[in-house]
Amino acid sequence: MNDTHANAFEYRAKILIEQRRYSEADDYLRQALSVNPENVTGLYLLAICQSQLDREKKEILDTIHRGLAVNSEFVPLYVHKASVLISDHKWKDALSCVDTALTIDPEDADAFVMQAHAYIGLDRFGDAEDSVRMALALDPDDQRAGNVLATVLRLRNKGIETEDQVDSLLAKDPNDPYTHATAGWAALEKNDLINARFHFLEALRLEPEFEYARSGIVETYKAQSPLYRLYLQYSFQMAKLGGANQTAVIIGLLLVQRFANKMFPGAIGTTITVLYLIFVLWSWVANGVGNLLLMVNSFARHALLREEKLEGIFVGGAVVVGIGSILTSYLFSVPAFLGIGIAILASAFPFACTFSNTHPVGQKLYGALGLSILATGTVGTLFPSTSLMSVTYILFIAVVWMGALRVLRR
Repeated sequence: MNDTHANAFEYRAKILIEQRRYSEADDYLRQALSVNPENVTGLYLLAICQSQLDREKKEILDTIHRGLAVNSEFVPLYVHKASVLISDHKWKDALSCVDTALTIDPEDADAFVMQAHAYIGLDRFGDAEDSVRMALALDPDDQRAGNVLATVLRLRNKGIETEDQVDSLLAKDPNDPYTHATAGWAALEKNDLINARFHFLEALRLEPEFEYARSGIVETYKAQSPLYRLYLQYSFQMAKLGGANQTAVIIGLLLVQRFANKMFPGAIGTTITVLYLIFVLWSWVANGVGNLLLMVNSFARHALLREEKLEGIFVGGAVVVGIGSILTSYLFSVPAFLGIGIAILASAFPFACTFSNTHPVGQKLYGALGLSILATGTVGTLFPSTSLMSVTYILFIAVVWMGALRVLRR
């Protein structure tokens, strides 16, 4: 095979990538690279395909580093590396990568867009807006940058500007899946479920594997429950606060509850405590309960990923079975059901930090804590043991504080 054939393979791969036929493009690129392993453009395109095909991040980064070894000033490789790092929540590393790209080419619009994504991950929404506006100054027609701007405006509580930006994007390109997904999230935040569902489904029609839209339609179906809508609005507002402020709010609510309980002993203090506990309990398990409800919907359950189904079973199921066991204990005077029910219900908390947790260590740790709470609580009830019940309580408190402070949880 000669260079002419290699160029033909690369050309075909580019067309296939435009058509989102990444698996076929991957094959052509590998054939082209077998002739010229140092084709930096081919290596860049291969990394793009690998990302779209959900290959291991190590494999994608290896391809990128092969390209950078050939040409250390090829900016698109730095931008794509930043994208891979962002998908792994390595925001600061991504910013460092973007800084390198902008040092080489200070007017690369894609680099500014990726910089904005990294700033969003770090909850630096003002910096993200500055970056994406710089990208749009360089390329006013960049639809992706326009969508990132709409997201940043929403996170900065600029409602009217968000609506205007989304309307402008839809008018410019009504067949862009990213724009429809952006419009869907904006509508969902306003509790406009009809428009949210329309835009998310339209985005998925245009790009069936689009995760941003898939997660949106899942949240839209869950939001049909009034209780879940309250949790969703809470999540939207918390996301706008940023990590440090979120922790401050959680600790602040706890202090207010403690203060109110001391200042208003009796019925008022008890009511405040109960409301606080209900709020905390629901904010932890709402997602799992929502997934469980979707699993009984013959249409909506197809939108759930494997880990979301597991979360529905272990979190939503633990809530339903736990509460059912507790109620059975009171209704039919079966004391053992009370302890077992509490253990099952308590296990929902660590399991809520397990299946949707992308931190590899945290996922295993919270899963182990969930099983430990379930085991010690159940055994300690069936074979009365103060020590085991104490262990269950300590583990539960540890999980609540670790999860609230987002220790090994993302």
